[in-house]
Amino acid sequence: MAGRLDGTAETEFGYEGGPAAVRVQVTPINGGVVAVIRPASEAAPSVGVSEPDAGRLTELLASLVGSGGSDLHLRVGEPPIFRTHGEMARQGDGALAAEELDRMLHAILPDRNREEWQETGDTDFGYELPGLARFRVNAARDRRGPVAVFRVIPVEILTV
Repeated sequence: MAGRLDGTAETEFGYEGGPAAVRVQVTPINGGVVAVIRPASEAAPSVGVSEPDAGRLTELLASLVGSGGSDLHLRVGEPPIFRTHGEMARQGDGALAAEELDRMLHAILPDRNREEWQETGDTDFGYELPGLARFRVNAARDRRGPVAVFRVIPVEILTV
């Protein structure tokens, strides 16, 4: 598999070693890679080749963490917005379409939150990109469509 791990394309493969088989998913992000290792019997996570919107979300979150930002704000009709040291900054000029943001959220929403979001238009959940960061997520709906805020929770807990 070493030949396929060139850092330019997502790669997934199985590996058998030790007591159990695993699946390894490697995704290039911002000049580095994020690797997800899970039991071979477990279903693939939402982020992957079959979910390009989750892949875009992964890129946005990796860019947020890499920039030292604390929050990613997503709203229909607006480009993604990073909050860094209290300052809000739009990331490019490309406004998000309602369908695009809806697909992004559906790609990562846990099943238990999907129903709540559909019924009430609001839900909170945690999301993790292993090796990068964890995120506290609020997904809601406003008059334009879906909205979401991702708050970075560092992987390593800081000391006092």
